[in-house]
Formats: sequence, structure tokens, C-alpha cells
Amino acid sequence: MGKAETKIEDTVSAYARSMNFIANKYTTPGKRGAPDRIYIGYEIVFWIEYKTPSGVLSSDQKREIKDIRDHGGTVFVVDDIVKGKRIIDKMKQVAVSIMANNLRNL
Repeated sequence: MGKAETKIEDTVSAYARSMNFIANKYTTPGKRGAPDRIYIGYEIVFWIEYKTPSGVLSSDQKREIKDIRDHGGTVFVVDDIVKGKRIIDKMKQVAVSIMANNLRNL
């Protein structure tokens, strides 16, 4: 991972933590192509693969993203800080809305 990609990942992950998400590095030993980070908070889980604006997903990454999505998971590919922060904001908004709806139905 290059410096530009690391800066995007570190900045978005710090922002996610400030919004009360867990932002862990994600690895799958013995398997290539896993997204860079897994985010957990507000009763939701999602992954982000980080790239530079000119970065391209490898075939292993495409396969892993497809597999996660095919099993109901949510994966984003982020290539800039603003987009990453917007995703964090939106995921929190969606999660809080779902949680509120669930509480109304108790």
C-alpha cells in the first residue's frame, strides 16, 4: 500500500472511530483480496477497500468483494477522504434509523 492510499485509509478510519465505529484492519489468512478494513458500530458491519484515485482493484479483490456482497455484506471502494467520510456519515445515519425503527416495534 502506498503513502497516498495509507493517508486516505488512516484519515477515514480516524473519522470513523470519532463517530464511534470500530475500524479494524481486516485480513483473511491464506486468502488474498480481502478489503482493507472492517467497520462495526450501531448494530451494522461493513467493509472498505481503499485505493488511490488511479488505483485499480485486483482480480482477487473483485472476487472477494463480490463474495461478500453475494452473502449480504456491504463493501465500499474508497479513493478519496471526502467520499470515505460521506460513507461513514451515511452508514451511521442508516444504522441509527434502523435502530430507532426497531425500538418502535418492540
